[in-house]
Amino acid sequence: MTFNGRKMKTKSIINLIATVTFLSTGVMAHEGHGIPGAMPPAPHGGVVQEASHLGADVHQGKEEAELFFEAVYDQKALKIYPLALKPGNTNLFVSLSPQSDLTSVVVKVEFPRSKKTELLKVDVQKEFILAEFDSKRANRFFVHVSATHEKESKAGKIQIENK
Repeated sequence: MTFNGRKMKTKSIINLIATVTFLSTGVMAHEGHGIPGAMPPAPHGGVVQEASHLGADVHQGKEEAELFFEAVYDQKALKIYPLALKPGNTNLFVSLSPQSDLTSVVVKVEFPRSKKTELLKVDVQKEFILAEFDSKRANRFFVHVSATHEKESKAGKIQIENK
């Protein structure tokens, strides 16, 4: 009886692990870009993060380009490049123009250690969004970018490790 009890317990554990594995892969089907190697390399050498939708029921059954933001911080200048992955080609980022493809651009920086947030003044240029910014020698900070893209409000949070 002890042998059968162990066998049933082992089967139950295996079934539980299999169920959790199958359920978790279905949940990450759209948001799998956070997995290392799942995204193309950053075209400008920065940090890339997918923008999330801020509205409800945003896809409405249509295939659309996914919006990403790439942040590059160097010499007290923060450059943010809007990028897209087209539905048919997810191997290469396509550059977007902030002037023509985005509206209502807001950039904030969060310092996690001091728990302070700073709203940045942005200069929306043809190829990137520029913000003068002093990291105050922080080792790490988060760049929060929000914008309207294709009539939808989207936002991204990018972690920058200062060198």
